Amino acid sequence: MKSGYVVKTLTGPKRYVADLRAVLAQGIELRKMPNEVEIFTSVYAFGPELESILTANNGSVAGLGTYPVAVPWLTWDIDAADELSGVAQARELILFLRETYGIYRALQVNLSGSRGVHVRMLLPGAVGLDARNSVAARFYCEAAAKKAGVDCDGAIYTANHVIRLPNSLNAKKGRFAVPLTVDELFTLPPQDVAGRAVQQFKGRADEWSLDWDANNDRKFQGDWSQAIEASGRRVVEAKSYITTERTRLPFQIEKWVAEGLPRDDGRKRALFRCGAAMGELLGPGKQAETGIVAILLPLARKCGLDDRTAIKQIVDGIKHGSRETLDPLEALPTPDWVADQQPVYSPDSTAYQQSY
Repeated sequence: MKSGYVVKTLTGPKRYVADLRAVLAQGIELRKMPNEVEIFTSVYAFGPELESILTANNGSVAGLGTYPVAVPWLTWDIDAADELSGVAQARELILFLRETYGIYRALQVNLSGSRGVHVRMLLPGAVGLDARNSVAARFYCEAAAKKAGVDCDGAIYTANHVIRLPNSLNAKKGRFAVPLTVDELFTLPPQDVAGRAVQQFKGRADEWSLDWDANNDRKFQGDWSQAIEASGRRVVEAKSYITTERTRLPFQIEKWVAEGLPRDDGRKRALFRCGAAMGELLGPGKQAETGIVAILLPLARKCGLDDRTAIKQIVDGIKHGSRETLDPLEALPTPDWVADQQPVYSPDSTAYQQSY
């Protein structure tokens, strides 16, 4: 399967490679994976218009927004209060997926390098390009996480978001997103699993392969169809939310912002976080920004903030939540291991070939 994936490092610009599965294999096999940089990737594949969109936006992924994406696998970024909780939640999620679909080798696991765990499920057949897929993926993964009793980060399902690549560095923690076998996740004590993140993985994890049978394939297709239907409802609800005139927010949110946080700039921080949360939900764009500002500005005034300060906090929050902020490291050189991949976005790139 060839398709365009976003690969971003903190030592180089965003790149667009032809085959992310090969990049994942590099992370798992420790082939040419640098140990001093953070490396991120999209959870989606992109279509033939990727080059023109990136060209129009000077190479920025902010222009992707709700761009049609393909889904070769589904990803869960499990949030946890600590590493032991992250391991426990990953076990619960994998048990749920195995019991639901009878799969084992179609699952892949790695630590996040912080407190969480990433779980990927290779699909019985890649879901082709569709504008609804990013919303459907979020609906499906959040529903599965809820049934399994775990918490996952919904931000990764926006088309312009990225997630840490297996075996790469988490600079804030000084730890690594180490891959694990499913057996290691279940048989080792949680503290030993969490302890693996202190250094890069040296060896080979489970081979990621399809072990779906026909019955479970049909079951997944039915579940995905429900997610697609739900995505349509969510898009309609989001558009209605933007365009509907509102005079007030729920009382709990007004009270939270008005009382602020236990700092002098608490009201501004709360307003920023409201903008970020709504920006993540509604995505980037002038229409969304106008609607969110219209909703939050009356609340800011009620809290005693002047319009200029309030609008700056709201807009900065929206950009943060929708990942529309510019990358100050965009122009730095690209590591050799990324340059070795066949780029989709480059002056000498060949036409995109879709081969699902």
